Amino acid sequence: MNYNYLLLQCALRMEKMMKEITNRTDRCRQCRAEVDLTSDPVDDELYSHTRAANFLERSDKQVYRYRSEGKLAFTRDEDGHYFYLKSDLERLFEKLHGFPKGGFGR
Repeated sequence: MNYNYLLLQCALRMEKMMKEITNRTDRCRQCRAEVDLTSDPVDDELYSHTRAANFLERSDKQVYRYRSEGKLAFTRDEDGHYFYLKSDLERLFEKLHGFPKGGFGR
């Protein structure tokens, strides 16, 4: 048996698996970190796509752009619906508007 050939095949399979894992669609494109829906985030609420648009005072299309450009972390449920953490939305709101949601006296 040619062990070098077997090692090469094993390495190629591992490389393919790693690419599949890192390119999963339920990961944030910016950091490739998956947000776990099963754990209960401490004082953090999940927002639907429409609620996120209302929170950011932007259109649904603009929220989609933020998500696809990696500016807004997201997660997906088993039905393919997108959700956003309130803390991520607050960070993006402050970056976009220059002040926190609710003004400086919150």
